[in-house]
Amino acid sequence: MGCVAQLVEQRSPKSPVGGSNPSALVEKFMNKKRKEHMTVSHKTSLLEQSRKRAEKLSKKKGKIGFLQSIKDELKKVSWTSKEDLIHCTKVVVGATFAFGLGIYVADLFIRGALKGLSNFVRMIGG
Repeated sequence: MGCVAQLVEQRSPKSPVGGSNPSALVEKFMNKKRKEHMTVSHKTSLLEQSRKRAEKLSKKKGKIGFLQSIKDELKKVSWTSKEDLIHCTKVVVGATFAFGLGIYVADLFIRGALKGLSNFVRMIGG
């Protein structure tokens, strides 16, 4: 039925940004400046500047920013509708009950077969 697969979190695609990769910030800055011939020390200083900016932004956010980012992430989630959730829950509970009952019946059958085999061996062996 595909009910279990629908319970997996679905997110909208993220925008193409550098993310937590510090070199992406440097590349973005370098493309903005359009300097092709930069020395390694200049690139290193740009990387250090971008790291400092990122640290300042993360310090400003603090607990309130963290809670805001959680709220923003939860808005991106595509939640299952209440009707689908109830239906899938019924399917899962029913399947669990059916498999449990099946295992119980198989256990009774195996136990009876072993008991019958034991009685047969006792009858032959004396």
